[in-house]
Amino acid sequence: MAVRPHPRPDHPSDSPFRTKEYQDVIAYLRQMGAGTIPPKWSDRPQWEMPHVHLFLMASLENTYLYADWAVENKDLINYLGYADISFFQVYKHHSTEEEYVFPTWSEKAGDDIWLRNIEEHHTFETPLHAGWHYVRYQRSRLVIDPSPIPEPKDDHLDMSQYPDLDLEKPFDPIAFRRHMASFVFPLVKHLGAEISTLAPELIEKVGQGVLKEIMSSVEKDYKSYNPSWFLCAAYTSAPMDICKQLIPLPWILRRVLLPFVFGPKYRNLWLYAPHPENLTWNGSA
Repeated sequence: MAVRPHPRPDHPSDSPFRTKEYQDVIAYLRQMGAGTIPPKWSDRPQWEMPHVHLFLMASLENTYLYADWAVENKDLINYLGYADISFFQVYKHHSTEEEYVFPTWSEKAGDDIWLRNIEEHHTFETPLHAGWHYVRYQRSRLVIDPSPIPEPKDDHLDMSQYPDLDLEKPFDPIAFRRHMASFVFPLVKHLGAEISTLAPELIEKVGQGVLKEIMSSVEKDYKSYNPSWFLCAAYTSAPMDICKQLIPLPWILRRVLLPFVFGPKYRNLWLYAPHPENLTWNGSA
């Protein structure tokens, strides 16, 4: 699958992704994820998680950047499809931590330090979920086919609290960006703070066997999603050298199925991703 990514727009002057506070957290995450994956099991979470957090924020950043570009270029359907996936990735990441990973770690290690991470989710999760709901609603106005992404579980979300997300009007990229700016820094601040709770001495309290069991369960859950959108989204969110370490795949899956079978199904969505070239023969090497 050949790709020609969309030209990357410049950040507006008031972009939350260009503030010093935001950039400081990104620099810290890059520092903690420097080098290659550590050989020791208890060192790996503190190396792996910064990269996961970086690719989540990279996807949200592109969602922010391309909002008005997609409207101007009459490509809103594909843009909203990509935004839907980007919001879901953040939601799924945190719901997995809240419902399974951190409570299990705390129980097995006899330490409630990871429960602090769950509390921090409340600083951004409601406006983030509102943004996701807005994206899905706006997409539903334009297409008949349902989104392949699972429905949000926010049954009691009060959208009237978010005047920038007016469901009575067409998609407003400026208002949507303004809404995103309300949760971007609380989110990235949490993602940076979480890394200290993954120190090797804390992970060793969890135990290698427990960690392996939990990660196997999480991987099984993730594999239940259609790779045409879930795996492709992950593989277009980070440089290929990081993808191959974080999500090692059999050669035939990475080099053949991703570029030629799974990637093409939603190819127009990946043109909004940070690394669409990863879904090509040359880019997947």
